[in-house]
Amino acid sequence: MEALWKCHFKAGPELDRLSARVLTFLSDVELRRGSGNAQSLRLAWFDLCLACCSVSEKLAIANRFDKVLEDSSNSDSTPGFASQRRRVSPSRPAADDPEPDVLEERESIDPLPRVLLKGLQVLRKPHVPGIQHKTEPKMIFSAEPVRSLAGRGCWFEMRIDSLAGGEMSPMGIGFTGTDPETLKGEAAPALPGCAGRIPKSYVCGYARSLYWNGEKREAASIFSRLAPARTFTIGALANVMGGLEIFINRRLVLSYAPEDLLERIDLEQPIWAVVDASAGLKKAVLVPDSVPPSPEEANAPEGQDQEPPQEDEEDAEAAE
Repeated sequence: MEALWKCHFKAGPELDRLSARVLTFLSDVELRRGSGNAQSLRLAWFDLCLACCSVSEKLAIANRFDKVLEDSSNSDSTPGFASQRRRVSPSRPAADDPEPDVLEERESIDPLPRVLLKGLQVLRKPHVPGIQHKTEPKMIFSAEPVRSLAGRGCWFEMRIDSLAGGEMSPMGIGFTGTDPETLKGEAAPALPGCAGRIPKSYVCGYARSLYWNGEKREAASIFSRLAPARTFTIGALANVMGGLEIFINRRLVLSYAPEDLLERIDLEQPIWAVVDASAGLKKAVLVPDSVPPSPEEANAPEGQDQEPPQEDEEDAEAAE
């Protein structure tokens, strides 16, 4: 136990040397007393080593997240995305703004934002004590209007790595016809706590409801059949008919379009992607170059789940 305390129950060279001594001792015991006499101890030691590896992994993630927050607090902009804080006078985007579909953060003067972007990765900051959750802006937008795909509409997709699915409103996803540039500056209206309350926004994912151009309407939950503690993808499609479709793991889970054609999404005008880290969203990654699923893929049986796209080394380096 003293040796374990010295290595702080973390995986590393000290634990490796200790493991070599323990396994050598157990091997000598079996040579003297026969095979199988130390098997239960060996399995217990392996379980302990796995637990130490888990501790090291969680500490590494926590340290990396703390470093990301520290770096973001030391500068107003981070390479890889366009982050615009509200200032006394509005400013235009820099010439090195990211490619279209890269999500950007819109921050208010007070309270502090809870969403942080690194490259294509979205992380939620810890809550600031003393600020009401419902009034705290937690939405992010695409840096440019979402490109329209011929015959399909406007589409984007994200991989959700960490989501508290037990929340009543885990996250919101959809589109907005309001240019995010107009939400900056002293003269701009205060950002609401809910992305759906931004004018000309069409966002779903809230508790048994969606927001359509600022109006709250009843809708089925899109996360009701989601398996807990599992990575998944979620995509939003503003189809050519002006309706909104949501896909989870490339399966259609919601299709909504008002009967009144004048209330539908106007694809003749530019629209931006919007994600609301309302309560449950903790970590997500934009899926680059994604296309909408085919009708066969969207209506495939639920048992034929596909593995969500994994983050390759280039994406990981860009996110870090």
